[in-house]
Amino acid sequence: MEAAVAVGRPHSKARWTALGGVLYVVLFVIGTIVTFSGAPSGDAAPAKVIQWYSDSGHRDRIHIGWILIGLSVFFLLWFIGALRRAVSAIDGEGVLTGVVGIGGGVYAALALAAVALDDGIVATVDAGSTTARIALNDVVNLCVRSEYLAEE
Repeated sequence: MEAAVAVGRPHSKARWTALGGVLYVVLFVIGTIVTFSGAPSGDAAPAKVIQWYSDSGHRDRIHIGWILIGLSVFFLLWFIGALRRAVSAIDGEGVLTGVVGIGGGVYAALALAAVALDDGIVATVDAGSTTARIALNDVVNLCVRSEYLAEE
């Protein structure tokens, strides 16, 4: 027989944590649209990639998107912490609790790394390194766009 779990009205902190999950989704979607809309695809010609990243307006959009996504990942980690606590109330320190904590942390790290790499492309434009720019564009496509993996 399993132990009963008390169900009641959530505390005010739990409500704010749920709002953190919603803020993550909203900021992440807006940041992704700002960062990646109109960007060249992974199979675009190198000249097209160079031309796109050479435009300062595109670079500014990437910086703004990076800030929005970075802020969204903060709210995601806050939400994951509360979710892990809620799961541990039911599962104790079982496998599910670990999956929530580790899986959420790995996802947050990879999401932040992909956006940071895309912002790194902007730095290579300012430094003038064409090869690094193209290589970083391929890495970002590999991290972010799953259809790129399906093509290989």
